[in-house]
Amino acid sequence: MDETSIAIAVSPWATALAMYLFGIATGWLIWGGRRGAVVTSGERVKTTLEASAAGEASKPSSAGAALDALEKEISAARALLDEDDGEAAAFTEALSSLDASIKRANGRLKLLARSVRKAGER
Repeated sequence: MDETSIAIAVSPWATALAMYLFGIATGWLIWGGRRGAVVTSGERVKTTLEASAAGEASKPSSAGAALDALEKEISAARALLDEDDGEAAAFTEALSSLDASIKRANGRLKLLARSVRKAGER
């Protein structure tokens, strides 16, 4: 390789260009490369994005099935939420018990400190 090619390859512009092209390729994979194709009429094939823009997006085979699945997910989420309420109540009870124990220990410590002060004054 000659000096010009090496100078171009190590220049900041070459790195920036490579990063730009990598970003375009990554963006295409994320947003464009995963698009499916919808066959609408004979040989004409439209991408999912074009079909949705034209209002021809593929619809679920059964709206009722989708709603049933959604209802099951919501009921499962509610069951999990109710379980968390039981755990929260148990945690609150344990925390209040711990708080009461700490208050009793603090009172005993104050009594002990007071008796030590009185004994030191004599």
